[in-house]
Formats: sequence, C-alpha cells, structure tokens
Amino acid sequence: MEKKESLSDELSDIKNEISSYVQSKIDLTKLQIAEDLSRLISSIAIKVVLFYIALFMLIFLSMAAAFAIGSYFNSNQVGFLLVAGVYFVSGIIFYLLKGILIQTPIIKAIIHLFFPNFSQYDKE
Repeated sequence: MEKKESLSDELSDIKNEISSYVQSKIDLTKLQIAEDLSRLISSIAIKVVLFYIALFMLIFLSMAAAFAIGSYFNSNQVGFLLVAGVYFVSGIIFYLLKGILIQTPIIKAIIHLFFPNFSQYDKE
C-alpha cells in the first residue's frame, strides 16, 4: 500500500511541477509580449514627436527660404512657387522610391524588434 500512495504522491508532485512550469512559461510569454509591445509603442511615440518637431522646423525654414527667394526676385509669389516646386519634385521622387525609403526600413525595424537575432531579411 505504501508504494501505491508513494506513486500517487509522486504523480501528484509531477502534475504540480508540470502545472507550475506551464504557468511559468505562460507568464514569461506575457512578459515578453508586454516588453515588445511597450518597446514598439515607445518607439512610435518618439518618432511621432520627432516628426512634429521636424515638420515645424521644415515649415519655418520653407517660409524663410520663400521670403528670401521672393526678396531676391522682388516677388514673394515667385519665392513661394519655387519652394512649392521643390516640394513637388521631392514628392514625386519620394513616391517613386517609397519601397526603398519607407517599406523596407519599417519591415526591418519590426523584424528586429520582435526577433532580435533574426538577420536573414538583411541579406535580401
């Protein structure tokens, strides 16, 4: 009888250990997901703030350039049209190169965020 109780106790202990292990793995996975998600959100927040700072800087520099060009040609309209033309050409170039300038870096950043040891995508 003692063997049976001992075996029953052992099986119960094994069951408790397995249950504890599974719960620990679940908790670890939750923590890893929370860490990755918080890293992603903070990265996005930083990029949004930097984007707005750069946007305001670009607006004021564009206005200064437009007024400077306008004073050179004695016509503010010409200055603003030339600055707008530069942005138009830049927009076309950016649109044509969007895969290289936007899509690929974002894909790489997300892959490196969630899979830090994965570097196969860099080779492509």
